[in-house]
Order: sequence, then C-alpha cells, then structure tokens
Amino acid sequence: IAAVRVLEAGGWHVVIPPKTLCCARPLYDWGMLDRADALLRELLDTLEPALAEGIPIVGLEPACLAAFRDEVPALFPDDERASRLKEKSFLLSEFLAEHAIDADTARTGTRKALIQVHCHDHALAKPEAEKKALQQVGIEAEIMPNGCCGMAGSFGFEAEKYPWSVKIAEHALLPRLRAAQPDSAIVASGFSCREQIEQLTGRKTQHLAEIMADALGVLPPPLPPARNFGRQLAIAGGIVAGGFVLAALTSRAAARNRHSTSRPALPDPQPRPAQQHQPSL
Repeated sequence: IAAVRVLEAGGWHVVIPPKTLCCARPLYDWGMLDRADALLRELLDTLEPALAEGIPIVGLEPACLAAFRDEVPALFPDDERASRLKEKSFLLSEFLAEHAIDADTARTGTRKALIQVHCHDHALAKPEAEKKALQQVGIEAEIMPNGCCGMAGSFGFEAEKYPWSVKIAEHALLPRLRAAQPDSAIVASGFSCREQIEQLTGRKTQHLAEIMADALGVLPPPLPPARNFGRQLAIAGGIVAGGFVLAALTSRAAARNRHSTSRPALPDPQPRPAQQHQPSL
C-alpha cells in the first residue's frame, strides 16, 4: 500500500496485477523446476498485456526482481515476453531515482536514515538509488558498508545454518546498528534483511516505500494488532514457501492531472479477503 501511495504521489497511475504472482525463486533454488516453470509461465501470461504496451513493472523485493532480470530470461530464452520483462522491470528505488517526486510535497518527519542494501540490490542497481530516492523527500541517508545481513534467502531460516547466519550479521552489520543513533531510521528493502535486523537487535526497520510514504504524509495507518500478527505470518510463509511479490504496473498519469480517469493497462483487481496481504508491503 505504501508503494502505491508513493507512486501515486509522483503522478503515476498504479495497477496491481489481478492475481497473486510468484517469481518462483525458492522453487528453482531447491530444484523444483516443473513447479517453478508453471508459476513463471503464469506470471508471463498475466503480465503480457502490460509488457506488450511497454508499461514499467515496479517491484519491491530485490530477490524477486533479480529473478525477473536473470533467471526468467535464462529459463525462457525464446519467449519475447521474458526479454521484455527484463527490460521493463525496476526496483522501486531505481524507478524513484529516475522519476523524481516533487520534494515540496514532503513533510517534516524522519530526517536521517541508515540503508542496509540487499545483496541482490548490489547486482541489480547502483546502491545509491535508494539514497537518491530518500534525498528527494529531504531525508539524509547513509549506505552502511556492511555486506550481507546473514539471512541470505532461506539460509538463515535453516536450523543447522542459523548460527552461521548470526555470525555473518555480527561481523559488521549488528555492531554498526548498535552504535547508531536511536532516532535514525533503518531502511532495508529486502524482507530477509528486515527480519534479521528486527529479530537480532529489536530495532524497527522500514521498507523504502514506508519511509518515503511517511515523509510524503501518505503512509497508511498500522494494522490492528491481531491483523498485523496475521500479516507477519503471511509474510514469513510467503517468502519461505513461494517468494510472493507485489509488482506495481505503472503508467504516467495525464500530464497535469493526477486524477486521470484513463483505463489501466490491466483490469483492476477484485477486492481481496482481508487476510490476503501482499508480503512485500
């Protein structure tokens, strides 16, 4: 929700895919290639209208975007849709760094932030993209040169590997966070990074979309405790079992009319039951 509101604040009309899609990364990482193939074909079929029109696809989870740019084209080398997906997929940070938001709309709020760059983010884009996006809304940001948080996808969730996961985090990241000012926001766009930091330090983390939505005054209110607990379970289950991703399909709104009534590239999704939350938000 935060990402949608930030993009809309920048003058974009946002369309969420009409069904939950999966990048299939956990499946092919574990050798479940037939199931991964089926999910990726479903993804390409669903996004085909947007890809044909050249509409940008903005993703919130770096691991999923890495699949869009690397694994999907490699698995479907003869499918033109896979090539288009690679070309038109952007991390939220990349997209916002390229398409600046009017800084005059930002309000007073968090003014300093520490950025933990996801490992896939290093391969996808220049890490400075998140810093540039935050600077647009008046937030002084520092990229922490700490390397991996230690979670590494499912690595840190496996009992026998958990001690190594913690040791990696203790190498540089956790000492840096313990030394940080308590009023500094911690920004991590990767689910694994946020989970590791919050569990090992007790400090709250934010996705890039959340801190920018807060700065712009469009952050949605927090969920009630019971629903928030269900959301946390959905997030953990989604990442481990299926790597679900929310991809926002965006098209520029009419030049000076942020409330354009033009039809979206894909049909607006039907209302979802309350318990179905997109794990990336």
